[in-house]
Formats: sequence, structure tokens, C-alpha cells
Amino acid sequence: MAKPSRYNVSDEDAGVESGILKNKLGITVRTELEDTETVLLVDTYEHFFSLLEKSRLAFDTSLLLQIHREFLETLYDWAAKKLGVIHNEFNAVHPFREGNGRTIRLFLDLLAVSVGYATIDYGRSTDDYIAACAAGMNGDDTPMTHLIEKGLKYEKKTD
Repeated sequence: MAKPSRYNVSDEDAGVESGILKNKLGITVRTELEDTETVLLVDTYEHFFSLLEKSRLAFDTSLLLQIHREFLETLYDWAAKKLGVIHNEFNAVHPFREGNGRTIRLFLDLLAVSVGYATIDYGRSTDDYIAACAAGMNGDDTPMTHLIEKGLKYEKKTD
């Protein structure tokens, strides 16, 4: 039998309680949760098609994160969790001889700013960052996720 992939998310990891994803609104009835997701998705469609009509969309990686955030941020507390995984995955691939960490941090800063956050504050302790990188190489994204969540601040922008 095949070993579970690190890309599969268990019910426990996803916050499933009694068959319902744990959510910010405290919804415990599946149909209510599905209805709420539908309303949020319709709103998200309207928002992004409006941007498309105004030629204000760049089709890049950040767009996918923007869509996901616009769609589900109100309902689920998953905002910064994927950045830790992204960091660790790039670090594992180690595409460059030198500068991988700095390149990854700049990339994530650009990604964060593109969806309304400030640049990520990784803290003053290099030891904490290195320990989080080492944990990521061992398949544990939690320390990097926590480090990034702690350093990620939303910046409301006005046009």
C-alpha cells in the first residue's frame, strides 16, 4: 500500500470537527456552511470579473492566492499557512547554489505585498529561522508557518 502523500490533508489537519470544517463564523450545519461558501464564491466571481473588465488583473501566482483569500478568508482561518509550505518546498528544491533563502524570502515578500500584506518580518533571531528551515526539510512545516504567521501583517491600502 502506498504511503500517504505529504500533499494530502487529513480531516484533523483541515480542522474538521464532527464532519464540518472549523470556521470563523461557528457554523456547525453542513448545508449552512455550503450556502455560505456559495454566497462567498458568487461575491468573489463578481469582484474578479469587475477587475477583469477594468483590466486590473495580472495572471500570475499571486492572482490565485488573491482569489483564494477573497473567497474564503471571511470563513476560514487559513490565511498564512501556505506560505510556510511554499517556503519549505522552494528550500527543499534548492534551485540555486547560493542565495536560496534570500531569494525565497524576497519572493514571499512580493507575494504577500501583492495580496495586501506588508513584507514578512522573520524576526531578529537567525537561529529561529534556521531551525524552522531544518524542520521544513524534515517535513514539518509548522515552525516556518508559525514564524511567517507571526511576521505577517495585513496592510489596508486605499486607492
